[in-house]
Amino acid sequence: LYLYLNYGEYLTMAALQRHQHDVAAFAAAWPRAAGAAYVGGLVVVIALSLPGATVLSFAGGFVFPQPWAALYAWLGCTVGAILCFLLVRTVVGSFLRRRVSAHSPLFRRFAAGVQENQIAYLLWIRYMIVVPFCFVNVAAALLEVRAGVFAFTTAVAIIPGSLLYTTAGRGLADVLADAAELRPAALLWRALGNRDVAYCALLLLVCICVPLALRAVRPKRD
Repeated sequence: LYLYLNYGEYLTMAALQRHQHDVAAFAAAWPRAAGAAYVGGLVVVIALSLPGATVLSFAGGFVFPQPWAALYAWLGCTVGAILCFLLVRTVVGSFLRRRVSAHSPLFRRFAAGVQENQIAYLLWIRYMIVVPFCFVNVAAALLEVRAGVFAFTTAVAIIPGSLLYTTAGRGLADVLADAAELRPAALLWRALGNRDVAYCALLLLVCICVPLALRAVRPKRD
């Protein structure tokens, strides 16, 4: 909470626009330090389930070229998710499980899916990028999913998402470079003419099709 209240203003699209050139200049001058700082920031934000992970994922595309942007985002998200999983399991597991199970229909559906097949369901839910990333981390820990299964499915399933968000961030960097203000309609209009939008559309299609395929092969309970 302290970190977010004091530094949360830097995890916004407006902050990205204001500091884009300064951050890019730092990354060009100190690429290894910038990469380490970016991965470390993602790890902290995701491990503590702080708001801002999506903006940070976009920021990778702002600052780093591909494939480094996607690699850094993938590494930070994977390590952060594993740390979040372990923290929840060891610190607040039993207490939070009772509270969430009683009040969250989404958690109960998640629990039913995990009971069917841990690997298939976690891969499926991770590819469903509309499901909050931190929810999957916390719910999997509360349901005592095996740590190895959680780490494997996270590392595999977030590859398309890492490419998607960082490629979108690269497109946003071009769009925001000349944008006078952050109006959604104006940004959308500018983005339609950016080639990275086509790449994002293909990656989004992958993220849609894979869950459908996994759902088709998931075993059903009697």
